[in-house]
Amino acid sequence: MLRFHGRAGRADIRGRVLIQTSDTNNYILSSIVKNDYTGFYNNEIKFRRKFEYPPFIDIFLFEFISKDIDLLKKSADRMYKLLSSNNRNYYKVFSPKTPFIQKINNKYRINILIKTKVSNELYKILYNKIDLYNESRNKDVNMSITKNPIFLN
Repeated sequence: MLRFHGRAGRADIRGRVLIQTSDTNNYILSSIVKNDYTGFYNNEIKFRRKFEYPPFIDIFLFEFISKDIDLLKKSADRMYKLLSSNNRNYYKVFSPKTPFIQKINNKYRINILIKTKVSNELYKILYNKIDLYNESRNKDVNMSITKNPIFLN
């Protein structure tokens, strides 16, 4: 895992960057050390195409948050069933998962991911399913949707 903290090399002041990693042979690290943006891009774009990540496909992160874990699970399962039904292969929906950090500020979290090639028809389908979910959603469960999130934790 690479970790970057802060900024370095501002104006005339020399900077120093420390990178923590468990894989010293990773192309990202070697690209950074060589200052090889083009090499990084070429490797990254191949990876993204092969494993279906943006910009070749869009990812929607549905995040559910609640203080009540049982209610949270029921709500996420309900939305998963709505998203899974009759999607006509417009998208691939992944079952509800607890993120690595499962509790923040005494609130539990569960995520559902969707991978898709976005179309106007897809947006109509998603909006309809979200409307169906919202018709009887419990007010103690919050749901947010992020398109192409930076982190999938």
